[in-house]
Amino acid sequence: MRLIKVSEDLNKHQPKRTNTETVALLLMGTLLLLFIPFIIELALTKSVAKNGAVFYVPGEFGLSTMAVLASTWGYSYAQRSKENDKPLNLKYALLAVLLLGLLFSGLQLLGWQHIFNKDMKAHNMHILMVVVAVHGIHFLIALGLVTALLIKIIRIKTAADTYIYFLNPRHQLFFKTTGQYWDFLGFLWVGLYIIMLLKTV
Repeated sequence: MRLIKVSEDLNKHQPKRTNTETVALLLMGTLLLLFIPFIIELALTKSVAKNGAVFYVPGEFGLSTMAVLASTWGYSYAQRSKENDKPLNLKYALLAVLLLGLLFSGLQLLGWQHIFNKDMKAHNMHILMVVVAVHGIHFLIALGLVTALLIKIIRIKTAADTYIYFLNPRHQLFFKTTGQYWDFLGFLWVGLYIIMLLKTV
């Protein structure tokens, strides 16, 4: 009986997942499923097709990968700044994340334009275009979330204000969920980039 009571007490103290976290997880899971056809297409694609088309990875993709990795580090720095109640560092970190995200988007646009302008008859263009559109839309959503977060954080002036602001569970949850979503999109791209690089070996 005592073991059962202890188990029930532990279950009561376990944090429950909020609706926002559930929706975010479903969104990330759906996005991952949408990328499966593209991953399969990449796995089946030959480095050199019968018509002579050569699979290549634009240099912009490498630069954009460095930008998105730097942005994920920037968000982790923002997290540490929040925990240490350093509002100025928090603002600069989020601004850096936003700028790096915009840089990533611009480089991605240039890279995909180069791919679409080349002879890509050997590849499934329909799948490719869907993946690019879906990933682009989701990353624009992530940029919007970071922008909204930065606008709210700008109002914070002191360490005490930072502490008080994040005492609100909704503010804390928004900051946490935005970071998870940003990191997910970044690492999803890094995984795809690695697969594309392997196809050029």
